[in-house]
Amino acid sequence: MLTQLSRLPPVLMNLDPPDHTRIRKLVARAFSSGAVESLRPVATHIAADLVDDLVKAGPPADFLHDFARPFPARVICALLGVSDVDRHRLRSLMDITLSTSDRTQAGAAFGEIMGLITDLVATKRECPADDLVSSLIAVRDAGDQLSELELLYTVLNLCTGGYEPVAGALSNSLLALSPDQLDRLTDNPSLLPSALEELLRYVPVFCSAKERVALEDVELSGVHIPAGSTIIPVTPSANHDAEVIPDPGHVDLTRTSPHLAFGHGVHRCVAIPLAMMELEIAYTTLLTRLPGLRPTCSVADLVWKTGLVTVGPASLPITWRT
Repeated sequence: MLTQLSRLPPVLMNLDPPDHTRIRKLVARAFSSGAVESLRPVATHIAADLVDDLVKAGPPADFLHDFARPFPARVICALLGVSDVDRHRLRSLMDITLSTSDRTQAGAAFGEIMGLITDLVATKRECPADDLVSSLIAVRDAGDQLSELELLYTVLNLCTGGYEPVAGALSNSLLALSPDQLDRLTDNPSLLPSALEELLRYVPVFCSAKERVALEDVELSGVHIPAGSTIIPVTPSANHDAEVIPDPGHVDLTRTSPHLAFGHGVHRCVAIPLAMMELEIAYTTLLTRLPGLRPTCSVADLVWKTGLVTVGPASLPITWRT
């Protein structure tokens, strides 16, 4: 079992070609448009099941606890083939590993996660199923295109990448929408595709950025960056560049502006089709089933998460018309 955090674990965001290209090609098969569409009925059922519970309990509710977090967790675990019991444990452990304030605690949680993933791989190797982990194992064992360490870290990357960013996007985007805009989306569902792109541009999910090293001399905004220099790109600032996006501090549901919410270049997120499908299903289900959906407090009154690499409220009380 791996018991400590690696400085540079072999996950896609930390790799360059050719290793990045090799692993990305293997993972990308699971996130093709066709593969993701085959998961749509499962994701739709999960969203409906969660909203059924909301309707049954009645307002108010905690959007994060009751929908934004369990929805992507259940979807990604269904894709990977993670059991319900392990899913609940993984969720709590992943919340800890995202913390930046207590690295000892994060390291211990990371060890537990890798233990769960190691056990998952062993189980799927013994009894393969129709899931992504079984597919990755088959590639690893048949063609040796993935080392065992790469396999484990790839599963880890898919777990974390398919969970917190989507949960954050759901909660933060709901906060960004005014009551009038929520009503407009309810009355005009055809606006949803452009609205989702605009919300991804407008709403930050991460409050930290990955260190990068310049491979050659480059000039950026009049600043000379020598080869070998370490830089920390802050992509949310690019999403609010007034030279590219008119009035970037305003949410316009009808425009589709360029954004870097999913990254850029070879490191652009491989799971974009899945993330977009989840956001579409989530909003379609919520706005259809929960008329008059609203946060019940202002942004200023919320308690925000601290010590995490992601940004968002610790809880988000909501209500709707019954």
